[in-house]
Amino acid sequence: MPAGRPRKLPLDELLDAVAEPFLRNGLHATSISDLERASGLSKGSLYKAFTSKREMFIAVLERSLADLGRQLKRADVVAWVRAWSCDPQDMHAGAILAVRTAAMASYEDPEVGRILAGFFEQCRADLAHKLPQKRAGEVIALAQGFAVEALRTDRAIPSAIREEALANLLA
Repeated sequence: MPAGRPRKLPLDELLDAVAEPFLRNGLHATSISDLERASGLSKGSLYKAFTSKREMFIAVLERSLADLGRQLKRADVVAWVRAWSCDPQDMHAGAILAVRTAAMASYEDPEVGRILAGFFEQCRADLAHKLPQKRAGEVIALAQGFAVEALRTDRAIPSAIREEALANLLA
C-alpha cells in the first residue's frame, strides 16, 4: 500500500474484510500482512481503527456470534443443529469462529473464553424455551461435535446421521 494519508473504511466494511483471514487461519496464524491484504488498508490504518490484532479478532468474533445468535434464536431445534453441521463452505462465520476459537484461543485468552461462554449460555437459554434445559445442553454439545467434524473433514455431516442423532437425543 502506498505511503500517505491513512485510508479509513466504515467499521462494518472493515470487519467484513478482516473476518475472512481469521476464519481461515484463526487468531494466532493470521498475520497483520494477511489483514492488510484482505482490507486493502495499511498497517497504520488498521492500528488506527484497532489497537491490536487481538482487538480486531474480538470485534469480528463478537459481531459474528451476535449475528449467529439472532439467527439461531428464530430457528427450531432441527434447524439449529443443521446450522452447525452443514458444509463448511455454507457454515455461518460465527459457528466457524466459535468452534475454532473454543478449541484454542479460549484457553489462552480469558476474555475470549468469557465471550464464548456467554454465547453458549445464551444459546442454552434460547433452546430451553423449545425443550427441557438438560436437553438444551445436549443439543449444543451435539451441534458443536458436528461442527468440529464438518470442519475437520471439510464436508457436511450426512443428513441421515444428523437426523438420527437428533431423533435419538430428543426421544
